[in-house]
Amino acid sequence: MYCRYCGKKVLEGSQYCNYCGKKLVDSHDKEASIAEKKGR
Repeated sequence: MYCRYCGKKVLEGSQYCNYCGKKLVDSHDKEASIAEKKGR
């Protein structure tokens, strides 16, 4: 898995990037936000 902000490789399941400190979104969070946008 890679940080979407800095592109560095991070451990699977990490909540924050060890390099830039940004919060990482896992696939479950991403799916939940997509469902919320669709009004489900």
